[in-house]
Amino acid sequence: MDRIRILATSDVHGYVTPFSYANRKEVDGGLVKIATQIEALRDENTILVDNGDTIQGSPMLYYHHLFRSETTNPMAKILNAMKYDYVNTGNHEFNYGYENAKKYYEDLDAKWICGNIRYSNESINKPYVVHSFPNGRKIALIAAVTDYITNWEQPKNIVNVTFDKVFDFISNAVSLVKTNEQVDAIIVLYHGGYEKDLETGVPTEALTGENVGHRLCSEIDGITAVVSGHQHRSIAGYCEGVCTTQTAFNAKELAMIDITFDGDEIKAVPSLIKPAATYSEALLGLIEDIELETQEWLDKPLGELDEGDLLIHDIFDARVHKHPMVSFLNQVQLERSGADLSGVALANEVVGFNHFITMRDIVSTYVFPNTLAVLEMTGANVLAYLEQCAEYFDLDEEGNFKVSKHFMEPKPQHYNYDMIDGEGVRYTIHVGNPVGQRVSDVYVKNEPLDMNKMYLVVVNNYRATGGGNFEMFKVSKVHEEIQTDVVECIADYIQKVKVIHVNHEDSIKVVK
Repeated sequence: MDRIRILATSDVHGYVTPFSYANRKEVDGGLVKIATQIEALRDENTILVDNGDTIQGSPMLYYHHLFRSETTNPMAKILNAMKYDYVNTGNHEFNYGYENAKKYYEDLDAKWICGNIRYSNESINKPYVVHSFPNGRKIALIAAVTDYITNWEQPKNIVNVTFDKVFDFISNAVSLVKTNEQVDAIIVLYHGGYEKDLETGVPTEALTGENVGHRLCSEIDGITAVVSGHQHRSIAGYCEGVCTTQTAFNAKELAMIDITFDGDEIKAVPSLIKPAATYSEALLGLIEDIELETQEWLDKPLGELDEGDLLIHDIFDARVHKHPMVSFLNQVQLERSGADLSGVALANEVVGFNHFITMRDIVSTYVFPNTLAVLEMTGANVLAYLEQCAEYFDLDEEGNFKVSKHFMEPKPQHYNYDMIDGEGVRYTIHVGNPVGQRVSDVYVKNEPLDMNKMYLVVVNNYRATGGGNFEMFKVSKVHEEIQTDVVECIADYIQKVKVIHVNHEDSIKVVK
């Protein structure tokens, strides 16, 4: 019996250091801690792969994009030092444009193998690669990124870029491998997740095509293992008999798949490895210069609040009782756009602002790589928008508010609960009512919402394209696109006003 091993990271989002960008405290994550585990687990019959969403997410990478984009991407330096063998592409790789992503891949020593991307209708990479191990075993690697990217990404970032449908591409690639190669296993790197429960096959989300992992495992014969991603779930198990892994985000886990061969029997065993307690000082040294610059930039004061702070101590309560931080974010969007209504969500994890506001406060609070869009929406579609947001809440057995299962499984989606503001805007959510009948007493400019009237609504570009399955946005006309990053919009507003007064009203009533 012999063995080969696959070590995989996914959805690292630029988190290299083991310290929080919000408060500089040490955390159980960061590639430098994962690197310690890789060093202990790696041998000559091991390959190390990355499954995408690598060059967007951390303040360091945002700083690199703003001020150092002509230099080597710090993630390329890190992955090269860690000796990655292969890399896939994630949807967030395109947030700063295709050329930026292409430069990153050119700076890598690892082989870029994502096969379902086309540029000017020409495939960028081959449909699969074959890797031979010293022990004589051979595997085929097939890599793909969710083709749903075009529903979110700004068109300017993917000019001339198209994506083959994931299922069709992988099905064809597996057939090519079977026809042309003699391999011991077929491994799929898929930057996408699971649309159905792995055990029951019951759909866990709208079947939009964003995630097709279950379909891959159930309908394509011959796949040995799937390294999935995108959803930030912790998965080490089997789907329709196919071994599969998925890791949490920000380098909080390392996936490992051991494939053993005993005669004609092949067994694939998945597991998730937590970061080590120790970390590589040598790796940290590779990005020391840009990390120091980032920290100085993060601590630069931009302005101050006229009183108190906007720190969020209880994130659930901040959603039940609209936190002043929400009012401020809407205030910025309304001022920038001139819209009647503004909708924002709080990220899954949010810090808030100190009295003296720095870039650290902003990037720790607004973590999305978004721009803004203003849409023309009928009052009826505004109400539909509010009703879908109201699905966020549920009641427990004691009658207390809780987050509905739909927003927690298969992954937390708190960012899909928007809170709406505007002049004279108020409304009530009745959590105990049936879904679709929860919102009442909706006022805009102190007048009842008019179902036939057209309102200008400003939201981020993800929501404007229907992200989160908000279909009412897809049928609404785009009035204006504001192509400035929201983080930059916030910083500009603070620097212009200097002393910030938050126009906060307790305008959203959440009742039983």
